[in-house]
Amino acid sequence: MKKITIVVAYGKKFVIGKDGKLPNWKLPADMAHFKELTMDKEAEKYKGSIVVMGRKTYESFPLKYRPLPDRHNYIFSRQEPRYQPLPENFYTHVVKSFTDVYWLSDFDGITSDLKIFVIGGAEIYKTSLSLQKDDVLFVNEIIATEIDGDFKGDTFFPAPDYNLWTKEILKEVSKDEKNSHSFQIVRYTR
Repeated sequence: MKKITIVVAYGKKFVIGKDGKLPNWKLPADMAHFKELTMDKEAEKYKGSIVVMGRKTYESFPLKYRPLPDRHNYIFSRQEPRYQPLPENFYTHVVKSFTDVYWLSDFDGITSDLKIFVIGGAEIYKTSLSLQKDDVLFVNEIIATEIDGDFKGDTFFPAPDYNLWTKEILKEVSKDEKNSHSFQIVRYTR
């Protein structure tokens, strides 16, 4: 069994998106945290960590950031195998289930100690949170950027019952000239 870490940023009421984009926040400190968290600087070339996302999340990244560098990008698509993410790259794989993620990561030679990060959107978060302990993949950690702001949105993080998780505050960042809102980065484990 491989373990999964969910990485998410949300405002109050668990808002994660509006009209296919992030809500109106600018948090370069959180973006730097995301990059550092999801990149495995110690891994050999082509053995970096895995980021799992939905097609809409992948396509929301500017083309110059696709695929996310030095990470295997696993993209869920209902159109699989017809969907071809652009640009085509060794680092992109189209999948239709978490079982596919498991088997492809084994096929790629990714060892069980490298992390698998689920980075969105709402449907992929929901699916990953529904995995059970006896499945081949299982969510055992959530790294949440909890933003101090009430944002309008139409997409929400399907937050689990956090009473069943252990909470640890990793970092607190105050609003400043670069970051539009105060936030804290929290680790939830089970």
